Amino acid sequence: MSRICLCMVMALSVVTGLRAEDDYSSFVTLLRSDTSSKQSYSDPGNWSDGLEPHADADYYVPAGRSLYKYHSTDPTTNLWKGGKLVIGGGFTISASSGNSYAPIVPDLTFLEGTKLNVACYGPFYSTGANTTRVTIAATRANPMVMEQYYSQSYTSSNFRRFNEMAAIFLGTADSAFVYNRRLTGCDRGFSLNIRDYTFADYPGLFTIRGSNSIVEHYDNGVISMPKGSLAVEDGAELVLARGSYQEDYAHAAYKGFSVSNAVVKATYVPSTKSAYPVIDASSSFQLQDGARLEISGTSLLTLNGARADEPIAHQVHLAHLTDTAASSVTSDSFADAEFALAGVKLPDFIPAIFDVTSNADGSKDVHASYANLVTMTNENIETTNASGASYGACAPGHAGDWSDGLTPTAESTRHYVAVRRLCCFQNIELPNATLTYAANASMKGGTRIRVKKLAFLSGVSLGLWSGGTVRTFEAEDICLVSNSTAAVKFYPFASATLVLKGPMRGDVPLTLTNNGDQKGTIALPCDNSGLTREVVIVAAPKSKTDSTITPGLMTVVADTDTSLGGPYTGATPWRAVEISDWAQLSVTNDVTLNQANRGVFVNNCAWATVAPNKTLTVGNAVTYAGELRKLGAGTLALGGAARFLDGQEETAPAAGANRLTVAEGALKILSTNACDGLEVAFEPGTKLVLANEVDEDTAAYGLYNVKWATPLVLPADGKLPVAFEAEKVGRRCARAICTVTTEAEAKIGLSVNSFVVTRPAGCKAPKVTRVLDEVAGLVTYRVTVQPSGTTLLLR
Repeated sequence: MSRICLCMVMALSVVTGLRAEDDYSSFVTLLRSDTSSKQSYSDPGNWSDGLEPHADADYYVPAGRSLYKYHSTDPTTNLWKGGKLVIGGGFTISASSGNSYAPIVPDLTFLEGTKLNVACYGPFYSTGANTTRVTIAATRANPMVMEQYYSQSYTSSNFRRFNEMAAIFLGTADSAFVYNRRLTGCDRGFSLNIRDYTFADYPGLFTIRGSNSIVEHYDNGVISMPKGSLAVEDGAELVLARGSYQEDYAHAAYKGFSVSNAVVKATYVPSTKSAYPVIDASSSFQLQDGARLEISGTSLLTLNGARADEPIAHQVHLAHLTDTAASSVTSDSFADAEFALAGVKLPDFIPAIFDVTSNADGSKDVHASYANLVTMTNENIETTNASGASYGACAPGHAGDWSDGLTPTAESTRHYVAVRRLCCFQNIELPNATLTYAANASMKGGTRIRVKKLAFLSGVSLGLWSGGTVRTFEAEDICLVSNSTAAVKFYPFASATLVLKGPMRGDVPLTLTNNGDQKGTIALPCDNSGLTREVVIVAAPKSKTDSTITPGLMTVVADTDTSLGGPYTGATPWRAVEISDWAQLSVTNDVTLNQANRGVFVNNCAWATVAPNKTLTVGNAVTYAGELRKLGAGTLALGGAARFLDGQEETAPAAGANRLTVAEGALKILSTNACDGLEVAFEPGTKLVLANEVDEDTAAYGLYNVKWATPLVLPADGKLPVAFEAEKVGRRCARAICTVTTEAEAKIGLSVNSFVVTRPAGCKAPKVTRVLDEVAGLVTYRVTVQPSGTTLLLR
């Protein structure tokens, strides 16, 4: 603390009056911006006096120029040898060998609009005798910005990287400093650590910005920022507690505290129902625009829910407000805020309660809690016990399985959270209650679980046992809640069928699969347009051989246009719907998949089965990294683009990796490039349907395929049945049957006799002709029909 007090005295003259327009003619000036091959930090050739930086001079980096500090393992090069250093442009620090090799600048000032670029370590270091003192002379209208450009991820190196802000910040009440890690494709395995003293004497604003920005409190003592304000925004994250606290009222003190669309984490102490550190704010306190308070430090498994005599569960102390903050904050101030307990964000139909209480001294305290929340206390057995009895937590006589000591009944309106494995052996009828699966679960008996609202946390899987049974999960709202990047997984097996009867929503991947070589079916009869992430339909045979495996190891039945989700929000829209490893998509109604950003990915081998007299229309792009086999007497209509392997438009088709086999029913083509590049094979008994097009001057319909050497495989007899979509054609018209290259025509052996066209009602016999485009090297086979009529001869 003596170091901090000394710095405050020394910095008084520095804080006052430093602006970009001030006269720095007496300063030594940086002549040119640096690259990584030079070191203006100590290179005499880069400074206006031609000397290496020395203590007798002050130094200035003008706007438009950048000072560079190259990483070095020699600690003698890290201490700035000059006097005062003022940054009017940029300062880049590369300290990639460890925090101890970051620079030490005893007197450093950043002006308005300046930028500090920092690599993986640092950005500043303290030896005890020397500590960087940073004066922020930038304003809120034109702040100083520090950006971490290091892109190391947690998964690639299997560790978290912590970077120390071992510096003392100074300024005025108008000072503004922004920390931003503006990177994409990172998994947040990186954080900036601040010390207790970092902002203890900084009266300005510190802003954490950027969806990959994480700031953590490094020390175990009380977080101290008594003069300054903190803003956490744009998806950033603030971790207020890293260590254990010995004080009963440890706190994080801020003048102003604001969180907007971001996450704030603190530690939860179950014995006292308190969150540490409590946020202590005086001038302002705001949680807005989806701000999330995440209380961690313990597992949800160890927490008790509401008791029969205590409806409030998990109340924690969040903030202590004084002065202006206390007078302006009410319970309505938290209308847009979220509350996550023990790292678990519960579904929105279990609302958090933010309670603001007034104290005699004019201060206020903010607590967060859930009402009517009941958690599990015992893990259910999953196999029959020695007495031959099986049970689940909702069975009569098992009140002790729940934290309120009561067996759930049909009249209950409580929120039940299965924080332990919930195994059901009978129906669950809770039409007025909600149920959240926060742990893996299974269903061994009964035919229905019916609740008012149902939720699954990301990473949870649910399996169905017993052969040949149909189980229904029924709710007016089925929500997939994001707590991680893991998918929610449903896996029926032993020929069981799971019906998800209720609209599903959530920004969570969904995996629908089976178990080993056992068959499973999942029916999706409702509007699931609220699902915005990928839906993966995957079979899991123990021994994968080839596409001769019987279809239906995993079958998903889609009954609506949005059964497989709505507008996609993930990073790979071309594989938003994946049918993988011998899985089957089946439709029993007319279903159209036409959202442009919800592409279909065929991986390895997949089946699409269409019921008789029904049509599955895929109006978006299909990417083939394997074979799609069409089954069922209905029609598969393709209107999107055919893509290959990685979903990119420029990726060429590859042998054995892009095939469409029409094994049953019919194929209809709705766009020029729906099959271009595919090997399309028709098996006996199938047919090609010509869409209702009337333009005779284009080949933008029919089977257009000019990217592939063998674009068409005819049935075994060499004849492809062709039918008009309309049973009756009212006037003369022409349709393109197929367009291929002349080389492909010769290789296949196509001729006008290769196509057997069904005559539409009331028409003359169809006529197939060959049209050659010698310039393009393409040949189109067309069929022409005209209505039959009475011929009147006059003599």
